[in-house]
Amino acid sequence: MKTIKLLLAVICTCMLLVSCSPVYYAPNSCNVPLMQEKGDLTIQGSRNFEAGKDLQVSYAASKNIGVLLNYMDIKESASGNFGEGNMTEFGIGYYSKASKTAVLEIFAIAGKGSLEHSFSDSQETGGDLTADINKYAIQGNFGFRNKILEFAISVKPTYIHYSNIVGDLKFENENQIDFLNQNDELFLIESALIARLGFKSFKLQAQAGSSSVDDKSRFGKRSNYLAVGMFINFNFFGNN
Repeated sequence: MKTIKLLLAVICTCMLLVSCSPVYYAPNSCNVPLMQEKGDLTIQGSRNFEAGKDLQVSYAASKNIGVLLNYMDIKESASGNFGEGNMTEFGIGYYSKASKTAVLEIFAIAGKGSLEHSFSDSQETGGDLTADINKYAIQGNFGFRNKILEFAISVKPTYIHYSNIVGDLKFENENQIDFLNQNDELFLIESALIARLGFKSFKLQAQAGSSSVDDKSRFGKRSNYLAVGMFINFNFFGNN
């Protein structure tokens, strides 16, 4: 129990430290349903310790075609500074059973979101900033699934574009509106490991992920995350 409390304290401390500077991108959890047949429906809810809350749904619309719907919401405040953001994503793609328990999936994903920062005024830092976010990705998943245990890996090349950047935020005497306009594109490689344990239609899940960026070393983003939550799956046609 002491070890768990210490780990949670470290995570919360890291989040507060990061929140002292503006964060313009945080990866959401990967939606990895591991579809097996037409009618498969999954609902996932998780708490991402680096990026708020995730709600994700998937549905196998045909023998090999599936769709995804993801929503992320994040709100943080520290030392008089406030930041929030959200992202809604839709994906469509192909899935196939490689064996009785192994599944391969690939999805094209498009997302739309926004962010807002408000920093208390000081000599070097203060003001507000808002921006819209467009996101496009190709996500590949491979995993194993049975009634008790599921394990998967996911890789997602991602493109981010910022627009409608307005405000008067400065951070350490640097104009953040000018900064984000000059760095309005991101190319990322995101990856995740997913583990689930439980029953046929209900499992607890944990996901650890990373997000590597190109050469924008000064860009405010989160690189790693840990998410825990629940995973519900059933089949509309009663085949599970």
